[in-house]
Amino acid sequence: MVNIIIAGVASGLLFASMSIAFGCFAIFVMYRNGIGPINDMFNTLAPSKIIFSSIMIWNPTCVVIGILFALLFSYLSNIRPGLGIFSPNFFYTFFVIGISLLFLVISYKFLSVIFRPMLGIVAGFLLIFGWLTPYLAI
Repeated sequence: MVNIIIAGVASGLLFASMSIAFGCFAIFVMYRNGIGPINDMFNTLAPSKIIFSSIMIWNPTCVVIGILFALLFSYLSNIRPGLGIFSPNFFYTFFVIGISLLFLVISYKFLSVIFRPMLGIVAGFLLIFGWLTPYLAI
């Protein structure tokens, strides 16, 4: 059980670090393209305050998300064991692929200005939670 929690924490922190990097790039792209709320935010607050407060909230959130995905993998492995696509569990793999595709469609539909950075975040989500977390949790 402890290895599952450690796997979740490690994968959550890795995803947080990766998504913060892509998120900063996405904010820069929105600022450069003149998105109104982003420009207003940077006119009233210092960029370091914006990024630091985001990090303070996003890191613990990703740790919880990582632990939940590791526990989900453990639960699905106990109920229905079976190999997935480069993963130890078929159902878990397709669950994470489904969530990734949902994020991809949402980011394409509503966040077309920052689709490329969101593509990086979604790919990182799929790789970290879809394939790294199960191997860390075994």
